[in-house]
Amino acid sequence: MAFIATDDFYIVATPEDVEAIEPELEDDQDKLAGAIAVAQEEISGYLRARYDIEAIFAASGDERNPLIVMRMADIALYHLCAKLPGRMNYDTRLERYQAAINWLKDIQKGNVTLSLPFIDDTDPHNPVKWGGLPKQNSSW
Repeated sequence: MAFIATDDFYIVATPEDVEAIEPELEDDQDKLAGAIAVAQEEISGYLRARYDIEAIFAASGDERNPLIVMRMADIALYHLCAKLPGRMNYDTRLERYQAAINWLKDIQKGNVTLSLPFIDDTDPHNPVKWGGLPKQNSSW
């Protein structure tokens, strides 16, 4: 099961827009799966250094982070609409895609911290790890 479903697209698109895409997707479910996979990997690329990607995308239903769902729907719709004839609402999709990417860049920089599982116990506000090896006494 994918992290998002067609119903999640209604968060970021009008019912008319989703209904315009659905006939195209019913003929070829690989397009939808491909767009979702691309969106997931695109998001993962920005979050992987700090957050536990497997745990994030293993969540289902209400356990999913609503912002990740929304941004993933934006990115997937952008990739789907770019391939459609007439590029339905392409300007809107492009704006929302760019907003999603800018938001992901802010997360990557540490300007935005989400309530997502971290990779380890590092302080999310100070991602720099410090410390050193035990002191060596090398008197030859």
